[in-house]
Amino acid sequence: MNTEENLQGFAEELLRSVNKKADGVFTARLVNNLKNNGVRKLAITAPVVQGAAPCLYLEEVYEGYKNGKLGFEEASDSIYKIIMEAKENLPDIDMETLFRWENVRPNIRAALINTGLNEERLSGQPNRPFLDLSIVYYMKMKDTDLGNGNVWVRNAHLECWQTDEETLYRTALENMRTAKETALLDMEKLFFTRNLLSSGKTKKLPESVYILTNGDKHQGAAAIIDEELLSRIQDMVGAFAVLPSSVHEVLIIRDTGSREQEKMAELVREVNKNVLRPEDLLSDHVYVYDRDKGGLRIAV
Repeated sequence: MNTEENLQGFAEELLRSVNKKADGVFTARLVNNLKNNGVRKLAITAPVVQGAAPCLYLEEVYEGYKNGKLGFEEASDSIYKIIMEAKENLPDIDMETLFRWENVRPNIRAALINTGLNEERLSGQPNRPFLDLSIVYYMKMKDTDLGNGNVWVRNAHLECWQTDEETLYRTALENMRTAKETALLDMEKLFFTRNLLSSGKTKKLPESVYILTNGDKHQGAAAIIDEELLSRIQDMVGAFAVLPSSVHEVLIIRDTGSREQEKMAELVREVNKNVLRPEDLLSDHVYVYDRDKGGLRIAV
C-alpha cells in the first residue's frame, strides 16, 4: 500500500478507537478537507457545540505513529481528550449572529491566495484578481485555546447577508486599517523589534530586510493589497521589492534593480519548493512597488 492508503487505514482505525472511548458522548467522523493550493487533508472532526467542531488533522499523527514516536493508544487518547475539552470549554456559536451583516462586518478580513493553484476553491468563494493572486475573505472569530476559529466567506454568505464582493473588499480594507493590525518588523532585530508602523509616524529606515504581516501572523500577506500602506512604506525605505515568503507574511527589501530581482526570485522558488508546506505557498514571483511607476507589479 502507498502512504495515502496507509494513512486512510490508520485514520479509520483511529476513528473507531476514538468513538469507542466517546461511548455516545459524541460521534466523530473522517473528513477530507480542501485546504489552500488544492491540498486535501484527512482529519477527524466531531460537532461538540452548536456551530463548532474541532478538526484534527492526521498526517503528523500518522508520521509520529509510523516513526515509533507515538503509540496508537496515545494518539487515540490525545484526540479523544482534545474533543472532550472542546465540548466542555467551547461556547455555543450564535448562528443567528453569522446570518446578519451588521454583526459580522467588523470581523471581515482579506487574505491572498495563488490563483492558478486554487481554481476549485475560488469557484465557491467571493474573490477578486490581484496580480497573479486572488483576494478572498474570512470572518475573524474569537481565539480559543484550541486555535483560531476563522471562517472563510463563501458565496452563500453573500446571499444571506444581501451584500456583494465590492462591499466585502471595502469592508476588509477598512477593518485592516482601523484595527491597526498590520506589522512591519526588522528581520535583523526580530527578537527585540517593535512594530515600525505602530507610532503612526513615517520616518526613514535603514537598509534591511523587513517582515510585513499582521499581529496574528495569520494571512498577513494580504497587507500588500493596501495601496496607502505600500506608499507609506516607500516613504520609509524607498522603492522596494516584495518577496512572498508565505500566505502569512511577505519580505520587504529595498529595490536595487533587475539583477537582484532575478536572484531574489530564485531564492523564493527554492524556499517554496524545499521549505514551505504546500498549503502555505503564495507565489513564485517577486514584486516591486514604486508609486511613481504605477504601484505594485510583478517584477520577475
